[in-house]
Amino acid sequence: MDGLSIHMSRRRKTLLTTLLLILPLFQIPVSHSQGKYPLTVRDDFDRSVTIQNRPTRIISLAPSNTEILFALNLESFVIGVTEQCDYPPRVLDLKASGILEVIGGYATPSLEKIVSLNPDLVLAATSLQTDVIHQLEAQGLTVVGLNPKTVSDILKDIILVGSICDVEAKALKLTRELSSRINFIASRVSAQGTPLKVYYELWYDPLMSVGKGSWIDELIHMAGGENIFSNSETPYPIVNPEAVLEMNPDAIFIPIGYMGGEFKPSLQGRPGWNTLSAVKNGRIYEVDEDVLLRPGPRIIEGLWQIAVNLYPERFTGSITFSDGVRLNTNSTVKHIVYDEGRLLLKVTVQGPDGTKGYDSINVRKELISGEPVVLIDGSPAPSIINSNQTHYAVEVYYVHSEHQITFGGSNTVPEISSSTTLLLLAVLLLTCLALIPGSREASPRPLSRSSYSRSPSSSSLWSPSPPAQ
Repeated sequence: MDGLSIHMSRRRKTLLTTLLLILPLFQIPVSHSQGKYPLTVRDDFDRSVTIQNRPTRIISLAPSNTEILFALNLESFVIGVTEQCDYPPRVLDLKASGILEVIGGYATPSLEKIVSLNPDLVLAATSLQTDVIHQLEAQGLTVVGLNPKTVSDILKDIILVGSICDVEAKALKLTRELSSRINFIASRVSAQGTPLKVYYELWYDPLMSVGKGSWIDELIHMAGGENIFSNSETPYPIVNPEAVLEMNPDAIFIPIGYMGGEFKPSLQGRPGWNTLSAVKNGRIYEVDEDVLLRPGPRIIEGLWQIAVNLYPERFTGSITFSDGVRLNTNSTVKHIVYDEGRLLLKVTVQGPDGTKGYDSINVRKELISGEPVVLIDGSPAPSIINSNQTHYAVEVYYVHSEHQITFGGSNTVPEISSSTTLLLLAVLLLTCLALIPGSREASPRPLSRSSYSRSPSSSSLWSPSPPAQ
């Protein structure tokens, strides 16, 4: 291992140690008299802001702020958002119905529109909105600015919003959950040797990447990678193509839909790039830039996307996603997300084409609504569902390619028609036939009912027997 790699390995351990310790040390600078309000906080621009009463008319000036507000179940208090705010999907529904007012673009908010809505809190974001903050303050509005630089800053901002809006318990629960998931992902990749070198292309004309001081740089290191521009002077450096050639990354990450889907063909026009290890080995990965570039709760999804593409072999077998969700699979889990709005668990899996795939999913009952339903790629899936007083245990079998498995309840998953039910039964019958002796050599061993600890008084998750290797 060379000196740079040793430095990066030490840095990654430091990052993980910091995250393990950061939550107990979170202290949001607030002060208040007896009772919750008035409440004085210090925002990310080092401004002292006093909140007179619990905010009930909130305007968000950034998609990341909107995602934080909705993740804290504050949607009923949000009255305005930007044109770019589109997550969770509920935001689009509320905008279409006129319940949420659109106050302009992220970079071009309408001050007149904002003032006319008479908000009692405006959540601004980043240094791009510094002038807007001053202008709104001059109009007598209460403005808090969020401008996180690191993953820890993002978690702190979630707690800050929770404190301002009197939902501290929810904010602390959310940040502890996010921190736990970050540490889980990092623990899956921490044991590998020399980290893979990563080039993240943020833009192509001119070439722009990510460097020290950006949370994407931090995520790359948490995911077990080595950002080739980690030593740059700025968080988002303009880079020289020759520098990329010299660093010779093992993996290249680009946003989904980047360059109209023409990125790979465009490499042929970049002198020498066909010699890069990432290109020769087909390690060019598309990632959702919204989950990477928006400093909010979904940042964990960006970390997962980076880590699972760098080290897919680390994301199979027994996986603890959260306190309420555990998986055991012979597939690679490429993506996993729990949609709190619709109470749905979505897992994207992949394995060698044509081989038999297997998942055992254990979910706390309160995480779904109604009778349990399993879909694969949007269609009803043959599955075996067991339960005790607190949890569901689901067994799903399929033929490998890339699939999205959705587990939810009948109240949030569309009803299954009778014709679909007959089709499901037929598929289930064929699946069972495929698992009888003589056709099981390549298949994982299905779980027997006795594989579970089914004491109705037990609150722990079942421990299914692992699939046969």
